[in-house]
Amino acid sequence: MKTVLKKIIDAVLACYGLFQGRKSIPEKPGRIGVIACHWLGDTFWASQTIPYLKQRFPDAEIHIFLRRDFSALFYNMIAPANIHLVPEVISDRRREKFSWSGLFAAARQYRPLNFDLVMDLTGNRYSAMFTRLLKPGYSIGFEGDEFGALYSLLVSRSEYADLHLWRRLFKVALAAVPEMTIPDYPRPPLLKCSFEEACRSAGLDSSRPLAVIAPCAGWPEKEWGDDNFAALAAALKAEGWQALISGTEKELPRGMKIAGKSGAVAWSGELGVLCALLSGARLFVGNDSGVGHIAASFNRAKVVVVFTGSTLPEKLAPAGGNVSVLHSGRNNVPVNEVLSCCRNK
Repeated sequence: MKTVLKKIIDAVLACYGLFQGRKSIPEKPGRIGVIACHWLGDTFWASQTIPYLKQRFPDAEIHIFLRRDFSALFYNMIAPANIHLVPEVISDRRREKFSWSGLFAAARQYRPLNFDLVMDLTGNRYSAMFTRLLKPGYSIGFEGDEFGALYSLLVSRSEYADLHLWRRLFKVALAAVPEMTIPDYPRPPLLKCSFEEACRSAGLDSSRPLAVIAPCAGWPEKEWGDDNFAALAAALKAEGWQALISGTEKELPRGMKIAGKSGAVAWSGELGVLCALLSGARLFVGNDSGVGHIAASFNRAKVVVVFTGSTLPEKLAPAGGNVSVLHSGRNNVPVNEVLSCCRNK
């Protein structure tokens, strides 16, 4: 039944798309909107496209739409007043509550901005509908589930299906900036403070080697396990490392339990401070999660990521020159194997 319904929706929207009277991409858009309503890692990847947009359209006013306050990733790139939080544009209905009325209300709030161009880097049915409800002069997107036909220009799946996820976003950006060359690795975020200032904020000694450990992920199946991270942190601390257990405010109680077992420091702070800590850390260990992608971008820390089998490292592993991926079934990577990987330069 779902398959039949989807085919009907696809057909209706395809017909709708034929009669939109589409134009070409505007050469000099006055206002551009970028939809980046993802989790942390995907939002970090989305931030990579902004410098290219600014170079291609230097006179355009660029706005970014985020589902959570990841504004630190756009520091010194997007004016704070042009960063908008729209949690109504969810990333995954399996884990997040959704309201169509909330989505419509959010679109009505921002529609008066009258975007000449909207680039949707989120790529699901909710972001596709939000993009259309903004009523931009022109829109570009990919996937969009059954609502992909709502874009003025839809990047076909064949163009990105085999790419690492961070490179997929550039396929959408290339439609607006065709002269752009996709870089080998993501560039690191611009920092609000120095590594030394961040260490003082977290109660750390900037002169000692720092290992940042991120035990939490978007869903439990991706996590290596708190006991494993506690054992690893204890071993690193015994070898002279400062071990910082990092997480969000909601995750802090878990971090404190891990720290209590290992003698590490549990910390929850601003994303901008975390980025500064990662810029000077010598080691990062975590699951398949966004913090690892940011750590890898600085190309300083040894980045060790444990994949538990619930996601594919060939599509999701951090992109960087100093990354090691350990891949096995859930909790099946021994602590000693991860510790050995941490020791290798």
